[in-house]
Amino acid sequence: MKLTLIITTYNWPESLLLVIESIRCQTIPPDEIIIADDGSNNKTKDLITNFNKEFAMNIIHSWQEDNGFRAARSRNNAIFKSSGDYIVLIDGDTILHPNFVKDHIASAELGHFVQGSRALLSKKETKKALARKIVNFSFFSSELKNRKNAIYSKLLSSIFLSKKKSSSWY
Repeated sequence: MKLTLIITTYNWPESLLLVIESIRCQTIPPDEIIIADDGSNNKTKDLITNFNKEFAMNIIHSWQEDNGFRAARSRNNAIFKSSGDYIVLIDGDTILHPNFVKDHIASAELGHFVQGSRALLSKKETKKALARKIVNFSFFSSELKNRKNAIYSKLLSSIFLSKKKSSSWY
């Protein structure tokens, strides 16, 4: 199964940098990475170009003109460009747990989709993470909102995993 990770972004390359760094820390990397860019300026394009030069990652930049908030269209454009059998959608400010991709692969099931939630950092911790390029967080990280979402437990995951069936997808 080929997994495509699609990241929605708009004019926040500092955050996108941390998301990409967290992808580099994955125990199993995605097969394909596409940035669904809703009209960002050249700083985002330059970030992606630099990553593609410096690291063994091929990030596809799916850019559309900035005509207001059109994130859904941007995601759809990226999905159209994808070649994966399984697509994971995240926002451009979502730093991934090192087992994020691995866990998605383990949870994949034909005709189903998985929806998760995330822990949130306070504004103060977000600024600190951006300045120091921090991509590792845990249940014990300071100023964490939705702290319960930062718990990584296979047992709890198996209890609370929610797979939704969509008969129109297969």
